[in-house]
Amino acid sequence: MAVSLLSLLSSKLVHPQLQPMVSKMSLLDTFLFYIVHAVDKRGIWHRFPVFLGLAYLGIRRNLNQKYNLKAVGKLAGGRYDIEEFPYRTADGKYNDPDDKVTGSSGTFFGRNMSPSTSRYGLMDPHPSVVAAKLLARKEFVDTGKQFNMLACS
Repeated sequence: MAVSLLSLLSSKLVHPQLQPMVSKMSLLDTFLFYIVHAVDKRGIWHRFPVFLGLAYLGIRRNLNQKYNLKAVGKLAGGRYDIEEFPYRTADGKYNDPDDKVTGSSGTFFGRNMSPSTSRYGLMDPHPSVVAAKLLARKEFVDTGKQFNMLACS
């Protein structure tokens, strides 16, 4: 009975692209999803009292992580001694006590789509060429008698 009621709600209230995701959710997560969805449609979450707003944001983030973000990299694992590395290194390692590689150079962030496996076109044209063309000045632009606050600081 409850499942058929939720599927009826899903067909009427939820965008068709979200329906497959809702069908995979547990009963509690589906109920929480409808609450979050209703609050999002009305746009009132920022008017909630602080603790209710924090609870709303926590539920929303939890649902997003559980059903939307895909793991895109390997878990390198490997806890490390916090006293041995009490800071983040220049290459970004030792940022998370549970995984020393999380957030380091060359690792992926969680995202809601799988990363491209194609290398073609990724570095063509090279980013420095694009930046040079976009940031190059074709002609001198006089700033007039404007005082540059950054120059004097």
